Amino acid sequence: MLSIDVLYYEDCPHYQEAADTLKQVLKEEHVEARVNMVKIAKGGEAEVVGFLGSPTILVDGHDVQRGTDHTSPFQGHCRIFTYKGHVFEIPPKDMIREAVKRFA
Repeated sequence: MLSIDVLYYEDCPHYQEAADTLKQVLKEEHVEARVNMVKIAKGGEAEVVGFLGSPTILVDGHDVQRGTDHTSPFQGHCRIFTYKGHVFEIPPKDMIREAVKRFA
């Protein structure tokens, strides 16, 4: 069973939509997963876990956006995703789907 973490700031306006999109993909792909909602405190905790911004979705510890480097400097703000030349405030459904299929 996959383990998926949705990392977010409590005041992030996008994390719930990202979590809902993730759940839709899991249902559509008939994938069972344990989804953990992980609230990140701003400041030191975010730096320790390599948090790139809210929301972040990790599938078995791997970011849904390919090529993401969690050792890069802490960003501490809303996250932006780039997929097929477009910019999104949440990971698009197809990006999530590809990540789930990679690790399912």
